[in-house]
Amino acid sequence: MNTRIAKAVLVAAAVSAAAVFPASAADPEPQAEISSDCRAVVVKRASDKEAITVPVLDRCGNPVVGPPKIRRLGFVKGDLVATYGKHCWATISMKTLEVVCSGCD
Repeated sequence: MNTRIAKAVLVAAAVSAAAVFPASAADPEPQAEISSDCRAVVVKRASDKEAITVPVLDRCGNPVVGPPKIRRLGFVKGDLVATYGKHCWATISMKTLEVVCSGCD
C-alpha cells in the first residue's frame, strides 16, 4: 500500500512540475564563442540564420595592460560580457548586438 501512495505522489509532482515549467515556452539560449584571432565574438541567436561576428576589440581598442585578446565570455542578466586584456571588459547586448566598452580596472 505504501508503494501506491509513493507512486501517486510522484505522478502528482510530475504533473504539477510540467504545468509550471512548460518545455516549449523556453527560448534556446544564444551561443557565443571567441573568434580564432581572439579579437571578436561569434554569436548565434535563435533568430539568426547564420552566426554573427561582433568585433569587440575593433570597437573598444587595445587594452593598455595585457595582451589584445579576449580571454573569457560569460552571460550576465541576458547580456554577454567579454573580458579582454588584463582587467578590461565589454558588454554585448543580445537583443541588438551593441557593444558597450565598460572599461578597465
